[in-house]
Amino acid sequence: MTFKPANALDLDPGVRLPAGTQKVSGKGLEAFLPLLKTPKKTAYFLPARGPSRNVAVLNFLQSFLSAGYHLIVNQPEEKVVQNPRRALYLRVVLLEEGVLFLVGEGPG
Repeated sequence: MTFKPANALDLDPGVRLPAGTQKVSGKGLEAFLPLLKTPKKTAYFLPARGPSRNVAVLNFLQSFLSAGYHLIVNQPEEKVVQNPRRALYLRVVLLEEGVLFLVGEGPG
């Protein structure tokens, strides 16, 4: 997988992502992409280990809430945030070295 720094969400540049967030692409990511059933999706990664992975999930989610989104679905692995313009679907994958977030627009 390839990692590049990311500070704003591709689907909504108004969403400022937490410090340390990286956009993920490339080989190795394809195993995770089917976990989110949206046509277009982007992957992000926040490095964190152990219990701090839960904090990483909360910080990532807070970036949407700070941008005017409301939390519609809040399951451990699946979250949906919505504002008047769109709904975004988030799939949370806890990895040993951090948290992988798949973000897509449309039916999840």
